[in-house]
Order: sequence, then C-alpha cells, then structure tokens
Amino acid sequence: MNETPFYTSLTYVKGLSETVKGILTSKFPERKFTFKYKNTVSSKLFSKLKDKTPLSEISHVVYCVSCKDCNMKYIGQTSNKIRTRMYGHKSDIKSNGRIGCKLAEHVKTSKHEFDLENVNIIHREVNKFKREMLESIEIKKTISTCVNNRSDIDNLSNIYVGLY
Repeated sequence: MNETPFYTSLTYVKGLSETVKGILTSKFPERKFTFKYKNTVSSKLFSKLKDKTPLSEISHVVYCVSCKDCNMKYIGQTSNKIRTRMYGHKSDIKSNGRIGCKLAEHVKTSKHEFDLENVNIIHREVNKFKREMLESIEIKKTISTCVNNRSDIDNLSNIYVGLY
C-alpha cells in the first residue's frame, strides 16, 4: 500500500541545504524534504513596510492613563479608538452628572489632572471578554496606585495576576 509522503519544507542555504537534506533523508525515509527560498522576486520588489497606525486611531485596547499630579493611574479598556475614549473621559470630567467614572472622580475630588494626551496601551485584544479580563488583571496588579473601582476585581482570583 502506497502512502502519501509527508513533506517538510526547509529554508534553502546555498552549500548547506543539500548536505542537510541527505542526512535527514537517511534518518527519516518516510519524509520528503523540499526547499523554500527566502529571497524571492516579490520580497525584492515589494516592501513589507506600512505606515504605523497613530496611537489615537488604535482600538480594542487595555490602556493606562497617569495622573500628572500624583502617582495614581487609571486602567481602562475600550473597543473604540483611543481618541474617542479620551474624548469621553474629557466629557466625564467636564460634566457633573456621570457617576462611577473613577478617573473623573479623582480629578474632581483632588483637583488633579490626568495626562489624557499620553495614553499607554498595555494590551490589544479584539475579544471583549479577554480584553475585560486583561483590564481586571492590570487593575489588580497596580491596585495600590489605581483609582479604579475595587469592584472591578472582586471576582478575580490572584492566580491570574501572575499570567501577564
């Protein structure tokens, strides 16, 4: 019974690949070894570089904003662009109606200012559940210097903190 051979692709290195193929073929006769070339026409003609996405346009992130006047931080997550979320924080600070935004509460009670122009992206994650989990882990890791609600991490076991 003839079986379909199992192919393994190796990067071609002039003067070495043939020797390596001979050794591997003798050790693994059931396999067929092929070569792939790193330098192809497309790799020489077309650049793989693309413009870096501006920070303000990045979405699906866990982020950190630092207070300019003390060592406190705010950890948040958003599926929106960073620019949109920071606009929301600015709006929360200006308004007196929103309850629950700890960043705005810190600004109002301490008369401090958060550096909303210099946001630090900690994680990028499209999946909302995973992103919220990463946010909780980051809050728990920085709990002593974090203005977030403690209820954000009530159900998070300490075992997860060491994972990231």
